[in-house]
Amino acid sequence: MRSFVNAGLNLAYDVIGDGFPVVLHTGAAGDSRMWTDAGYVAGLTGFQVILLDHRGHGQSDAPRGPHDQTVADYAADVLALADELALEHFAFWGYSNGARVGYELAATQQRRIAALVASGGVDAPDDDPNEWHEAAQAVRSGGIRAILGDEATPGWLIQQLADATDAEVVARELECFAGWTPWPLFPRIIAPTLIIAGEDEGENCAAAAAAIPDGRAVVLSGLGHLGAFADSEQALRHVRPFLDRTTGSEDTARREPAHDLHG
Repeated sequence: MRSFVNAGLNLAYDVIGDGFPVVLHTGAAGDSRMWTDAGYVAGLTGFQVILLDHRGHGQSDAPRGPHDQTVADYAADVLALADELALEHFAFWGYSNGARVGYELAATQQRRIAALVASGGVDAPDDDPNEWHEAAQAVRSGGIRAILGDEATPGWLIQQLADATDAEVVARELECFAGWTPWPLFPRIIAPTLIIAGEDEGENCAAAAAAIPDGRAVVLSGLGHLGAFADSEQALRHVRPFLDRTTGSEDTARREPAHDLHG
């Protein structure tokens, strides 16, 4: 993998293929290999796929301070990577906590985010931050497997999530995300946005998509948080046409909004 430096951290990334750039960002545990192992990279042929090991994950440095893994910190790293690669516009696909990074980017960097895909459920507007702190304590006492639940999930994904990231990094990330909510950001997101989630976590997705000017939501039947990621074939069935449609113009200096996304 290649690397660049932002905020004193050496961050690893890889670039695969040619075409419109799409940055892929995972969540609290695991690293960028998840996208390749699940089949997403192969399914995005025709795009320039940019895989990022976000701070503390994979081959990237972990911050020393306990408060340096906020949504804004991760978003700043993505922007620094885009600058490193001279990307004026790019699409962003975030899974789990990575989806939260995507909402932050799309709301605060409107001119640079051409399209947003957010994989995973959306917390309720009155989400209790104590649940994030409780999850952090569970990780510290029982490891990352303590928060993965009992959903039927391929063994490779469980192992990647549980073994690729230090438990303390995950615990600190959960604590840094506590109290953050995307709901005030939704009206400010002008990029075409697709929220895609498993049925077990899809309760708030329609309301979130309705709050985004050019948003839509897709709920994958019979799947949960991990299963909806592992089933790349089903996810790409919705995401690939969305990205083709919203990034298809060869004039990357001009971005037209997608139409009829609620149709």
